[in-house]
Amino acid sequence: MRPVGILTGLPAEAAILEKAAGEIDPAPIIACSRGAARLAAEEADRLVREQPSGFLSFGLAGALDPRLMPGTIVLAERIIAPDGKTTICDQTWLRAVARHLSTAGIEVRVGGIAGADRAVATPEAKLDLAQRTGALVVDMESHVLARRIRRAGPLLALRAVADPAGRTIPPAAMAAMTEESGYRPEKTLIALLRRPADLGGVLKLARDAKMGFAALSRVAASGAPFLPAV
Repeated sequence: MRPVGILTGLPAEAAILEKAAGEIDPAPIIACSRGAARLAAEEADRLVREQPSGFLSFGLAGALDPRLMPGTIVLAERIIAPDGKTTICDQTWLRAVARHLSTAGIEVRVGGIAGADRAVATPEAKLDLAQRTGALVVDMESHVLARRIRRAGPLLALRAVADPAGRTIPPAAMAAMTEESGYRPEKTLIALLRRPADLGGVLKLARDAKMGFAALSRVAASGAPFLPAV
């Protein structure tokens, strides 16, 4: 049996998977883009070369639907790229993962996931993206994975809401996302020295993200991300 290949955006997401994988055999193939589009493409290509049973995008997402609160789990039935191209996820694998999570007592929402090459930072931008795509959430890795794997295997995305649709991501938090090297949290601390007024927003974002990470940990502990594509 071939393992699943999993692409994450943040090191903390990869660490959740690595901790939960334990003695799973075959061990999942875990890749991390550190939030950089260039690295996401490179890591997706690496996963393709490993020839896993399927490709899973796993991590946090921003809510586009205002009804979704931090910690809500979303499974993608489709992934919509920034250019509007839509990739349909593997429905058999989706149903298997959804059943597994339901058995574990974890509620999920199923719907579209929109892709963005940069963080969607304002309620207005989130509303515009929701209206254009009909997606429930947005992330920065799923569409890259969909584009790079082409027909190399089944595709699925599993995401936990971090920031709700009405939340603005403050500029100091945005400073941590660099196009070249990806996520650099120390840059937020430097930015806060210049923009102390952003502290409240950064703390709210951290609180929301903590709920998202906790939801991802519950999902990983259930074993759902490691189910091979069927």
